[in-house]
Amino acid sequence: MQYTTLTADSVDSDLEITFNGDELTADYQNAVTAVELDNDNGTEITVSEEDYDFNVDSGDTTLTIDEGVVENADEYDLTIVADNYEDITEDELEVVEGSVSASESSLDDGSYDGGDEKLTLTATVKDNYGNQITDLTSGEVDSITIDGDDAEHVDGDFNHEGDGVYTIVVGNGNTADLSSEPADDDEIVVTINGEDFTVDYGDIK
Repeated sequence: MQYTTLTADSVDSDLEITFNGDELTADYQNAVTAVELDNDNGTEITVSEEDYDFNVDSGDTTLTIDEGVVENADEYDLTIVADNYEDITEDELEVVEGSVSASESSLDDGSYDGGDEKLTLTATVKDNYGNQITDLTSGEVDSITIDGDDAEHVDGDFNHEGDGVYTIVVGNGNTADLSSEPADDDEIVVTINGEDFTVDYGDIK
């Protein structure tokens, strides 16, 4: 059997899988004894009964797995076991990373260029479960402040270097003055998708 859609697919939400066809019945629903997930990295998850809901309603079959059961973004193979029925198997269900989490992310490095009056920052961006977020764009940088002054994010200079690590180039603009290197105790705040990454410049230079 082929699922129709993985309608909710993030580690930040319940996973919801909708199946094709009307061959499953309420009798099958009552016979389900196990829901299992595994991936190529050797992760095997047996979903406890209280953490999933398998529902057949007028031929519309859905499986919902509670948020938090799957913490690692990856492709998973799904197996549903039911008494007196053949196992249902689905391959390569893709579960994606969640939203940005400041508590799991960090500003790691700061490099000042006095000639160009620019500051290059390096950020490692992860979700609440520590999954690397690799698809951010420059438009998702909400703001940057240096010692409370608004800094200018240089258009186009937001690059993913791999493994959730980004470089962010800050120019001399708005109210922040980068004609000289920031002081060690200047607080730098980079806000990405509403999450504040905060560090003193002296800790990353």
